[in-house]
Amino acid sequence: MIMKEKTILGIIWKCNLCGFCPKDIECPGFDEDTRWESSYGRGKIAIVHAMIQDEKRNFQNSTLAKKRLFSCTGCAHCQYICPSGIDITKIIYYGRKKLVET
Repeated sequence: MIMKEKTILGIIWKCNLCGFCPKDIECPGFDEDTRWESSYGRGKIAIVHAMIQDEKRNFQNSTLAKKRLFSCTGCAHCQYICPSGIDITKIIYYGRKKLVET
């Protein structure tokens, strides 16, 4: 099923930035070397949000966006621990789709 941008933004806006996903080092896509925010669910949500909201900056062609979104294994552990119940993997898959289309 293809999600519309408004639907994805609605899911993104549910994030309350609590920080549970950054504290979770069990993520297989977590970059232990850099420990950047974009290695976690919350950072990946921010990347997709930027891709949707600010297309003029051409973030879709960013090497960092590609590296971070495709580092996700889809295990959904971040989604499982998210107190807001955000479907983080759905957001990441949407971001990947946008990256592939551009």
